[in-house]
Amino acid sequence: MRLSGLALTSMLVAAPCRAETFVGSDFAYGVELRPLQKQGVHGFSLPEQVLRKLTDRELSDLCVFDAEGVRRPHAIHVPHDALTALVDEEVPYFPLEAPSERTSDGVEVRVERDPGGNITRAFSRSIVERDARLTGYLVDTHALSHPIMGLTLTIRSTHDYTLELQIDASDDLRSFRPDNTATLAHLEHDGRTLDRDYVELSGEVHAQFLRLSFPRSASSDLRIEKVQARVLRPTQASTRHFVELSRRTLAPGEQVTRQDPSRAGQSFAYAIAGVFTFDRYSVVLPGATPLIEASLLSAPSPQGPFRELDRGLFREADKASRERNLTPTEHNYFELRVSDKGGGVREGEPKLRMGYLAPQLLFASNDSTTYLLAYGSATARCRRFAEDELSAGEATPVEVPLSDSVQAVRTRTLGGPAALKKPEPARPWRVYVLWGVLLVAVAALAVAARKLVKTV
Repeated sequence: MRLSGLALTSMLVAAPCRAETFVGSDFAYGVELRPLQKQGVHGFSLPEQVLRKLTDRELSDLCVFDAEGVRRPHAIHVPHDALTALVDEEVPYFPLEAPSERTSDGVEVRVERDPGGNITRAFSRSIVERDARLTGYLVDTHALSHPIMGLTLTIRSTHDYTLELQIDASDDLRSFRPDNTATLAHLEHDGRTLDRDYVELSGEVHAQFLRLSFPRSASSDLRIEKVQARVLRPTQASTRHFVELSRRTLAPGEQVTRQDPSRAGQSFAYAIAGVFTFDRYSVVLPGATPLIEASLLSAPSPQGPFRELDRGLFREADKASRERNLTPTEHNYFELRVSDKGGGVREGEPKLRMGYLAPQLLFASNDSTTYLLAYGSATARCRRFAEDELSAGEATPVEVPLSDSVQAVRTRTLGGPAALKKPEPARPWRVYVLWGVLLVAVAALAVAARKLVKTV
């Protein structure tokens, strides 16, 4: 009995795990692709219908199969705007002050008397003079839609200075994260001048606010008179695709959240399923509304938290001003908060159109006449190659993005909507069996010990 239990335990522990493989039915839907020409690596820009059904942010719930059902190696190219330039844009800033205390040499004496003129209480205290001390500046960068590389500061001071700055970033003014430190300087000596007025950030920063903190030893006459943000702006934009978001139906009792409940206006909620990275948007107004002032907010879930992405004026007739830049967001829930200026949206509802760059699927081809792009799964995760790895060994290096070299023939339902639902967790039978073997072994040991006690 003891040997059989040990043997069973050994088999359970040493049982090898089955290699994970996927077939088309592990995915909800598929698109049949037909090559337009013969080449080693094919390219296909993922259409909206595919992105709407993906569940994984890394785009790993898609695979490519040939006509025989064999998986083909693939990669994903994430496009971006070509050619960028550094541009300085002036941004608003606000001084931050903290009260400072200094005790003077004076003493204040107070005496209290009763109606008869007798002193009943006397006390003294040092005179404390209070004044404001400049601790730094808050820079408002929420209107910038491109990454911030640094800040150029115009500083006024009656003396030479070297100043160590601490730069912190925030998206909500409640919590700040350290970004970098920098040294500013203006020195004059022997007819020569040393100026350093540029604050370099740690990388490509996307933040709503930046806080510049001065050391306590900073001169009291030092003031910032102008702040310019150096942004990385694309000079050659790639083609965007636009998708119209559907109006979100609120759950019973749910209300559209407001950061400032006292602020009047209208709120419209929108949502979209799938995996998108939006960096452009436009608002289409109903015909009866000529002009609105509105803020666009986004959140990862209907419960929030919502953060402001952009604020601006939107006109019904001026089509050129409808498309606006956004700090890239992967959120699926949006709110359009309309000011009550001019009456807001008078009739109907504004439409929200979001722009994105479509990722491109790259996959290694063979002699197959058709391929199947299977996508949308709650469980299947297909590992992909890097772009350069996929084209390794090719006689001619592959330059991405490729022009689409396959065309979509038709869409098929594979596993259907059931593939998008997470299955119930499997029962851990192996653990149950191991515990059973352990209990049997303990019982056998107890019986043996009891017999041993009786014989003693």
